[in-house]
Amino acid sequence: DTEDAMEKAFSASKIEAGITLTDDSLLLEKIVANAKHIELSVLRDKDGRVLVLPELDCSIQRKYLKIFAETPSSSIDDKTRKTIKENAAKLAEGINLVGLASFEFLVNKEGVFFLEVNPRLTVEHSITEMVTGFDLVKYQFMISAGEKLDIYDKELRCRGTAIQCRIYSEDPETFEPCTGVVNDVFLPMGPQVRHELIAHMGWRLPVYYDHMLAKMSVWGNDRQMVITKMTHLLKDYFYSGIITNIPLQRQIFGHESVVGGTYNVDFMRDNFVFNKPEPPQNVKTAMMVATAIKVYNTEEEQRGELSLVSGPVSAWQKEIGTGRL
Repeated sequence: DTEDAMEKAFSASKIEAGITLTDDSLLLEKIVANAKHIELSVLRDKDGRVLVLPELDCSIQRKYLKIFAETPSSSIDDKTRKTIKENAAKLAEGINLVGLASFEFLVNKEGVFFLEVNPRLTVEHSITEMVTGFDLVKYQFMISAGEKLDIYDKELRCRGTAIQCRIYSEDPETFEPCTGVVNDVFLPMGPQVRHELIAHMGWRLPVYYDHMLAKMSVWGNDRQMVITKMTHLLKDYFYSGIITNIPLQRQIFGHESVVGGTYNVDFMRDNFVFNKPEPPQNVKTAMMVATAIKVYNTEEEQRGELSLVSGPVSAWQKEIGTGRL
């Protein structure tokens, strides 16, 4: 934002690049402010047939990692949508894509800017499948096996709206990843609700991989219906034993710019402040009682007056014990 900050960032980046990459060359890019992060999945077979699927709006991110996605985008017009689709199709042809890839763009009032391409299935493919009824995994295999695309853009209809939120094992205030053991999981269910997850009871979170626990995807006839449904589902969704970003997701879905669809990639940095929820009084009381019981049992065990071995307690033990059992 300032000349001094630019100089410091330049020097720091050059040093880091030299150490990690043994090449301190830097690439200076145009900043695209107040932008939407829009991406599209594209299928292309060996004969050049192309299918461009509906766009995904992945603008709500923290540290450039997506935490929320919806399709179709609620805030781009048909002209922009057409431009993005044409650009994605041209890029797929230009790199001679055979298979499935995701083409990502930044979109603002100045225009459409290419960001990157990922030659793989997207994390958000579940909501693309919900609004199209199209099995992306199936067609990915078919094209890899040399089969032809048997469906085209004009035959693909986008029905309703779908939204996905990613559940991470991280502190919702600092975004620092957290580890631990999952004691219990409750997945809220309902019509047109799809869960994909790795976490389960007794599962210990590894420190070596991405800390995404699950994805929850919801479909509805219109966007407001989906937001209302997701809001209620998140109230019942929980993991015990670990820290997750579910409280953050609850607040995101209640924010006016999300409800109105006006958010952009700067949402988490400029317009959103996480308010740490205060636990209800009955939860505080239960925690204090549980702590007192744990302290008491630990002290008794250290004195040798309380046996924690399962099995019946004899009358002799009862008579010579502390009398508090």
